[in-house]
Amino acid sequence: MAIYFLLYLSIVGSSVFIFEHNLYSLKTSKHPTGRRVCLVIIDGLRYDAVTKMDFLSKISSTSLGIMYKSLATSPSESRPGYERIITGTDSPINGIKNNKSYLPSLTPNLFYISNISGLKTAASGFYWIKELYPIRIDREYYYYIKDGATFSKAIDFINTDQPDFILIHPMAVDNAGHKYGGRSNEYDKSVKKLDEEIERTWNLIKDKGYTMLITSDHGHRDEGGHGDMSKNSIETPLIIIDKNLSSLNPAPSNIVRKQTDIAPTICDILGIPKSIYMYGNSLVAHSREIYTIRQQFASKYINDFERFFKATSIITYLITASYTVIFMSGCFMAAGILNRYEKR
Repeated sequence: MAIYFLLYLSIVGSSVFIFEHNLYSLKTSKHPTGRRVCLVIIDGLRYDAVTKMDFLSKISSTSLGIMYKSLATSPSESRPGYERIITGTDSPINGIKNNKSYLPSLTPNLFYISNISGLKTAASGFYWIKELYPIRIDREYYYYIKDGATFSKAIDFINTDQPDFILIHPMAVDNAGHKYGGRSNEYDKSVKKLDEEIERTWNLIKDKGYTMLITSDHGHRDEGGHGDMSKNSIETPLIIIDKNLSSLNPAPSNIVRKQTDIAPTICDILGIPKSIYMYGNSLVAHSREIYTIRQQFASKYINDFERFFKATSIITYLITASYTVIFMSGCFMAAGILNRYEKR
């Protein structure tokens, strides 16, 4: 039975992604850069908390780093935030509208695009990442309650595999924000501890060709909590660190950015294609291919991206559902045959 189930998963995965690959074929071309990316999403880190992070504050003011203010859109919740960061799309496009959106993401994401471009991927973080992106991650570690091993597992992956794109996703700051509030001593302590983890990680990867990006899915109100559009819920940091940052020609830091700018920025750092659904703006040197492709697509094929993506999502789920029905029918038939055989 286990063999049949694995075969089923393989068939479903292949069918869905052949369909998606053809559907999402409108994208920019590859231009390999030889760079790697380490993306750190510090869950629940508000923008003004960076002042409590000695390493990030200092390096952002040197030639190695730059810090932007990045705004979350509605809702300022975790799953929609991960989607904005990892797919470059807002909820009306990707369909992930709150933390109760348990279905896997169907939008082309950084793991998927990296993988089909021949790059190695890895993730170490909260299990919600696995629920959203169940495939196309080569090495992975997830936790359910405490995240004490998040950075150490990520470092193991870097030492053994040197993934081209790795996500590190700690939750300690968010937990402190919910329990004690965004201006509490406990929140500040968790922020400072993560700053030390990030410094250790940067010192390990800086000579391995990595660019590090640090950001957050949402902030926290003074009293704790998020989900609304208040200043401390939607204002998050975006920090880019690179040994040769000037070669990336980063955009000026005095303009407020959006979380949807992060995915196209990572695509350009890695030199992988940007999908047509990424409507944010890359913050590093890039061609304007994606904007030309999007304009041509919109004028020639369809003007309503939200309706278009909902239709493609339904088709994808129908493919998955049809294979599920076939698989379950096959299981019942096999069970019936085995029962009759055993009775003889």
